[in-house]
Amino acid sequence: MSSRVFLGACIICIGLFLLRPCYAASTQQPPPEFQESVKKSKAEYEERVKKSQAEFDANVAKMRADTAKERQKMKSDFYIWAVFVGILGVSGGLLRFYQRRKRHRGKERISNEQAILDAGEEGEKQTAFHLSFLPKGYTVLHNVIVHSEGLSAENDHVVIGSSGIILVETKNYGGTIYVRPNGWVREKFGNKQGCDSPIAQSERHKIVLESFLTKRGWRQVPIYLVVAISNSQAIIEGEDPRCPVMKSESLPHWIRSLPSTISEEQANDLRNLFISLERTAVN
Repeated sequence: MSSRVFLGACIICIGLFLLRPCYAASTQQPPPEFQESVKKSKAEYEERVKKSQAEFDANVAKMRADTAKERQKMKSDFYIWAVFVGILGVSGGLLRFYQRRKRHRGKERISNEQAILDAGEEGEKQTAFHLSFLPKGYTVLHNVIVHSEGLSAENDHVVIGSSGIILVETKNYGGTIYVRPNGWVREKFGNKQGCDSPIAQSERHKIVLESFLTKRGWRQVPIYLVVAISNSQAIIEGEDPRCPVMKSESLPHWIRSLPSTISEEQANDLRNLFISLERTAVN
């Protein structure tokens, strides 16, 4: 037992003896050159770390700035597109509104024009009805179109008799009609509105008819003008010395009161001349 203890103690002493230089080397201070090199390397490393960190921070800041700029650009583009789409939508809506309004106005205008045409046709029918009571010897033609020297005239009614030719212009006006040489005024429901005088229109028709007859050898045929108001409820105020204005129902009496100036044969020749214009005689 004692020999084993002694042997172990010897081994420990030998180990300590062998490890003593290593211990001494570990406790010995490194040389100054080595310490300076270590400090320099450490400083360079820290500098590289700081530089890398600064570059990393700069890249991160740049990425954030680029991202913010891109977001701002996207937001601006979005606003621009939103405004553009809004303008397109508003423009499309205004265009549709304008087109609908235009169609509505067109329909309303067509409706008004059609109403005027319908009223005119109804008025001409009323006048034709009253002219049908003229006695035998009178010829009544309707919607007679006369062409001469490049001009044309559409006469509502043409009456041919012993007194000559009577051009009847029919107007289906309502309300109160103020007949004045310088223009007519219509009053309806308290509202007064000026309108063209149909007498001027009748005078133009007379000029075309005179040219038409002159070219065919008829130079001394009396031509009378008259404006007939077919609306039974209309009130006629005033007069024009160029042309009488009366209710349609008064036409037969006024026409019969005109003096006879042409023979029955001449009246028949005039009748045949107008019939050749492919119009239908009523009487």
